[in-house]
Amino acid sequence: MFCPLSTLLRVGRPREQIVAQTNGQAVSFQQFRADVAANITNLSNHNVTEAVLVTADGYQFAVGFMALLHTGCKIILPPNAQAGTLQQISTQGCTLLTDLPDQPIANVLRMVTGHDAVHTFDDLSAEFCEIDFYTSGSTGEPKCISKKLFQIENEIEVLHRYWDTILDGTHVLSTVSHQHIYGLLMTVFWPLSSGRCFFARPFATWEELFEVMTQSSFVVSSPAHLSRFPGSARPAADNLPKLTFSSGGPLALEAAQQCQMILGSLPVEIFGSTETGGVAFRKQEAEDTPWVPFDVVTVRQAGSGELEVRSPYLGADKWYRLADLVKFNANGTFSIEGRADRIAKIEGKRVSLPQLETLLAAHTLVAEATALSIEDVQTTLCAVAVLTDEGRRQLEAEGAFRISRRLRRDLARDLEPAGLPKRWRFVDRIPVNSQGKREYHGLQALFEN
Repeated sequence: MFCPLSTLLRVGRPREQIVAQTNGQAVSFQQFRADVAANITNLSNHNVTEAVLVTADGYQFAVGFMALLHTGCKIILPPNAQAGTLQQISTQGCTLLTDLPDQPIANVLRMVTGHDAVHTFDDLSAEFCEIDFYTSGSTGEPKCISKKLFQIENEIEVLHRYWDTILDGTHVLSTVSHQHIYGLLMTVFWPLSSGRCFFARPFATWEELFEVMTQSSFVVSSPAHLSRFPGSARPAADNLPKLTFSSGGPLALEAAQQCQMILGSLPVEIFGSTETGGVAFRKQEAEDTPWVPFDVVTVRQAGSGELEVRSPYLGADKWYRLADLVKFNANGTFSIEGRADRIAKIEGKRVSLPQLETLLAAHTLVAEATALSIEDVQTTLCAVAVLTDEGRRQLEAEGAFRISRRLRRDLARDLEPAGLPKRWRFVDRIPVNSQGKREYHGLQALFEN
């Protein structure tokens, strides 16, 4: 039975129904309610009114999320769990609710276990429950995207309507993080609402996932993982999943076809953003397979070529313009022709090139820097830097490899691994055109050798 998140804990499910698999243990709905109840008490005792929620475990995230909502707290979901990001947020006076150990932040509240804790649950007001998602903005500063619970529920309901029948009786396996909206919707919220068991931690390798994969499972993945199947390991032919999903960036046709060969079907790709939610879907049978908008989403092309969207996930009856350039077909489907901003999709993560440039330019070894992504077999993040006098001295003494490793290490305080450049060039000046703007083809040429 499908149940919105706002009524789930009041309506309930059978006490022994399995909600999740975590740390090798099955967790019942009875335990889930008790864990939420215990954390409601903990939050209330500490007078928490808004909290940053970061967990390694998807089940703990579900517990924390529901506890925060039922305590009336505003929820903040950071762009990553890097120490620098969490320290920056902590200066705003927010509490960090987490299951992660040893966080360098003053206001930390640890998740607790429920045992026999009880609470009288009422329905939530989905129009008032507030969640702030942070994602990479085109200016380099993290962008706050506020959503109400009803917007999230609207999207879960559409996912359920489109794929519930084919996925009846399945459980969820994942290779993606629940901290970002795609993984959150697909691997935590939709399973909770639909009564499906979810595995609480993403699988680090396909070999590990293959060991637990069955015909009663479906897989939530991304281009970063679907383009990296192991060379020889394969799931048993009678244990192929019902369906595989992919989102977070463009999936190469070759990767889609390999997924079909290994997992038994072409992946369902979902196109969208944190702001808009899911916009369209497809199964990539050929390179020109178009995107099909969800039936609740209205799309059009702006005069400058970008995609504009109106949907029940936006919270208002208005058009939202994405930075994706599109071309429409006569039947209303569309193809994506590139980006109009400086956000790169690396391993399914949105990477702000301006933010990377700003962080590099603030480093003691760097005078000026630019970042670019280069498309080859996969998208590669690259950096071109003009070094300071001290940087040049260290370059001569240590070499480019050691300097680039040091820069990557220092950037890792603020950026996830996907946001760290893999290829570097150190130059006397950054190529510019006659108008003084950075010249992309000249930058790209630096990496051709």
